[in-house]
Amino acid sequence: MKSLLLTLMLLISVTAFGQDYTEWDKYSCDIYQINDDQNPSIWVASVLKEVKGVYYRKANIDVGKYQIELQKVKDGFYRIKGTKLYIELNGYVPYQREYAGILDIDAIVVQSPYDNSYSCVGTTEYFYLAPSR
Repeated sequence: MKSLLLTLMLLISVTAFGQDYTEWDKYSCDIYQINDDQNPSIWVASVLKEVKGVYYRKANIDVGKYQIELQKVKDGFYRIKGTKLYIELNGYVPYQREYAGILDIDAIVVQSPYDNSYSCVGTTEYFYLAPSR
């Protein structure tokens, strides 16, 4: 009985992430976390993101799809609810009461011309904004 319930739960979560997001708005995005040093030198500050007097640095997130909800910090910049992560959406974001959707992080994999081996050289981040209710 427990294994049947677990299997059903896994199928439901897989189908939720496997659905087609063609009706959803797609945004390229950047993921940030608060920088430890809030009084950085001019040189360090030049590579950080500053929003409302707070400095943020790029965050590394594991490859995968994440169902997330956002809290607005300022236009185009949001906190991911329940985390210490922030997301900047590139492009016009329509006003909605709630901002929820799927964060999709994919690996950028390249093949070496020398030995045909594959390696990950970074990630691409996209946010799919669920249609407003």
